[in-house]
Amino acid sequence: MLELGWFSTGRDAMARSLLKEVWGRKEGGSLDIEVPFVFCHREPGESPGTAQGAERQRFFDLVERLGIDLVAVSHLGVEPELRKLGLVETEDHSRPSPTLLEWRNVYGQRVVEAIEAAGHDPDVCVLAGYMLIWSEVECRRFDAVNLHPALPWGPTGTWQEVIWELMAWGAEEQGAMMHLVTPELDRGPPVAYCRFDIVGEGWDDLWARVDTTDVSEVLRSEGEGNALFRRIRAEGERRELPLIAHTIGQLASGRLVIRDKWPHLDGMRLERGADLSSMIEEELEGG
Repeated sequence: MLELGWFSTGRDAMARSLLKEVWGRKEGGSLDIEVPFVFCHREPGESPGTAQGAERQRFFDLVERLGIDLVAVSHLGVEPELRKLGLVETEDHSRPSPTLLEWRNVYGQRVVEAIEAAGHDPDVCVLAGYMLIWSEVECRRFDAVNLHPALPWGPTGTWQEVIWELMAWGAEEQGAMMHLVTPELDRGPPVAYCRFDIVGEGWDDLWARVDTTDVSEVLRSEGEGNALFRRIRAEGERRELPLIAHTIGQLASGRLVIRDKWPHLDGMRLERGADLSSMIEEELEGG
């Protein structure tokens, strides 16, 4: 049985949905897993009276109802002056200053110590709406996977940036991937992915309304209300939960393993991840 460490900021309804989805599949017998603990980088009682504080408490309440051990270490209380200096020195979090890297490692060591002190030793960790970048310390100690809303060979960045870039490319497909977590943001080796067409029936009329030679004008005039943008996002969202679940399922089955910090399928090293598209489309078609 695969033991999962679950990492989440718990800041919104999606954080609860992700955990409930995987837990429901476990309870239903389709995932041979245990989720012995949830880790959060904020602690119960922080930010009282705020919307995010209330959302996080709902997440903590869910963790308690499911009988999962909550391990929490507030990042705000660990070397705050070092963190503040690192943030001041860093313009782009994907290119952190040496000071911010130092703070990440200090905090990462506290995370590892807290999890070990609670008696946990997960086979794999899942970052499910976890808003901190892992340090080298955490990456050395644990194997972890994270969702990125693009194909392994697709754009990087936020899901919004990914979609605008796809539109500028005039791309024919989109997808999502689970990748191995590394200290470099969204740069870890792809573990699994799914893909779907964004051209053809139901799509071509939407593309006809977009001038791909000047997507910046579409962004300025319509923004995220653009029909093509919204359709790409909706189809991607439909597949994200199943991709997470099926990736976990393949890891639990032993077909997909992380060996020496690299994904392998049926004993073979993967360069672009395992294509789980057919599994996911079959699930979607079956409702």
